[in-house]
Amino acid sequence: MRANSAGQEGAWQPVPLDDSPTLFPIDPPEFLKLAGVSAERLHDWTAAGWLSFDFDEAPRLEEFHLAEVHVVRGVLDSGLKAEAPREMLEALPRPYRYDLRHLCYNFHTRSWHSLPSRSMDEIEDDIRDRLMADIGGTVDEYIADLATEGDVDSLEELRDQLAAAIERARQSGDAAEAHDIKKA
Repeated sequence: MRANSAGQEGAWQPVPLDDSPTLFPIDPPEFLKLAGVSAERLHDWTAAGWLSFDFDEAPRLEEFHLAEVHVVRGVLDSGLKAEAPREMLEALPRPYRYDLRHLCYNFHTRSWHSLPSRSMDEIEDDIRDRLMADIGGTVDEYIADLATEGDVDSLEELRDQLAAAIERARQSGDAAEAHDIKKA
C-alpha cells in the first residue's frame, strides 16, 4: 500500500484528475454557475495560492479547473473554524485537481485519502471471485491428496455430501420453477 501525502503507511495517496485540455472548454459564465462561487471569491483564492489559475487570465477554463474550485470551496465552506481549512488545504498536494467523489480527509491522521473508484459491489464481487478460485484450488488439492493417500473412506464421504447437496439444489430449483409457473 502506498504512503499518503504525510508519508504514513496504510493510506491511499490522493490521485489527481487528468489535466489534459478538452475539446469543449467551459465559458466563464457557465464556469461560475457550475462552481457556485463569484469571480471575486475565485480571485481571493488565487491570491491565497489555493488555485493554480486566475479566473480572468486563464485562456481556457477546463473541468480540472472546476475540480480545483470544488475542492477549495468544499474545504472553506465546511464550517470548520480558525486555521483548520488552511491546514487541510496545505496537506493536499497542489494543484487541487481531484474528484471529490473519491477524496476524503482523515481528521485523526490529518491527511487526505483517495477512495476506491469502484463500487463496493464490484469490490465484493472481485474478492468473492478470487476467494472462490482459491477455494476451488484448495478443494482440488484436497481431493488429489486424499486419492494419493488412498483415503477411500474420506473420498466416499465427500461424494455422499456432494450428492446430497446436488439433490437439495435440484429440489430447490424445482420449487422455484413451480413457483414461477404459478405466478404466470
